[in-house]
Amino acid sequence: MKKIVVIFILMLFSSGAADIVFAAEKSNVAVLDFSGKSVSQEEADIITEYFRSELTKTGIFYVMDRSNIKRILEEQAIQSSGITDVNNAVRLGRLMNVQYVFVGTYSKLDSLTMLNVEMIDIETAKIEKSESRSTESLKPKDKLDLARYIAYSFTGFGVGYELFWDCSRVGFEPEWSMEQAIKNLQWNRNNYRDKKVEGYYNGKKMP
Repeated sequence: MKKIVVIFILMLFSSGAADIVFAAEKSNVAVLDFSGKSVSQEEADIITEYFRSELTKTGIFYVMDRSNIKRILEEQAIQSSGITDVNNAVRLGRLMNVQYVFVGTYSKLDSLTMLNVEMIDIETAKIEKSESRSTESLKPKDKLDLARYIAYSFTGFGVGYELFWDCSRVGFEPEWSMEQAIKNLQWNRNNYRDKKVEGYYNGKKMP
């Protein structure tokens, strides 16, 4: 039986390019534990930690360590789980001395799993940006990819490349260039003619 192999070469951001673009804009941020709805809080915490890790890997923000967040919350006798309103997030952001706070809701409705994350500006007390993503897949990787996709959507670089076979996503590379995406999409179309192969780059369908 032939093995189906899709080759993805994960490319890292060029640190030099990132430094040039964000030299004066790299901000201190904190990610509060996401609220879980119709899911266990333990699962919501896993998604939170993965989002925090992916946000750190983008290199765009200085992400506050979870242990430091926990220490500050304990000193103030505050629970971070379930905080989604702007006023409480702003108050915590000031205590943590950060420029932005990320809050989110991880939920499930029937077969649909959803993640919504908001980036709150502590100075203006307004939601700077809000991103949502959902999946009907039961695979743990696809649930984690919700957090990964949204984390990269806050960087300003877009969310890169997604590959679909027969309407099912089989690849996701948020750091790829358009040139890499085009090459991979063409390779898949040439090698898997029995499948409906589609690619999306920054949310737009590729020709």
